[in-house]
Amino acid sequence: MIQQKKRGQFKNFKIKLDYLVANESFDSLKSYIYFIDPSLTKNKNYYASEIEKLRTEYDSSINLVYGGELFDHEDMNSVWEEEIMSFLLKWREDLPEFPEINFDLDPNFTFNEIKDLSANTYEKLFNNEDIIKTIFPILFPTGETLKLLKGYFHSKSFSNDRDGKRYKKLDIKLIELGY
Repeated sequence: MIQQKKRGQFKNFKIKLDYLVANESFDSLKSYIYFIDPSLTKNKNYYASEIEKLRTEYDSSINLVYGGELFDHEDMNSVWEEEIMSFLLKWREDLPEFPEINFDLDPNFTFNEIKDLSANTYEKLFNNEDIIKTIFPILFPTGETLKLLKGYFHSKSFSNDRDGKRYKKLDIKLIELGY
């Protein structure tokens, strides 16, 4: 799903670029794929590779930029720090308190809160690759809670009932995931 998303984003960018090239006249065209959050560089290699192909095809300036880089490219360096970042800081101060989503801040507390979920619930979570790849790194950034769950699943796997077999599979799944 993530690969489809990045491909879809790039396809949309190319469609817009095709339209501009076909329907507008420019002495020079500068275009950007821009991510406001400078930490979102996960797919940077993919985008850079695709952009390089487009640069050759269109013979124009196409850039991949994050955060303040856009303003650096446009010689508007002060806009990022003085206007956008200061606005975002003020905006964040005005936001109501949000619940903490890093469940590894207190792994023992989190473990005690979630350990008694049913084996069926755990199977649904751990058998969903999208959840494992996109949600787990956010909720469990250090993996400490998942390590505690692995130990719990291991201890429950010795039961001779149906759930024992399910917990054994969950234990193996967490081993495969590196916990």
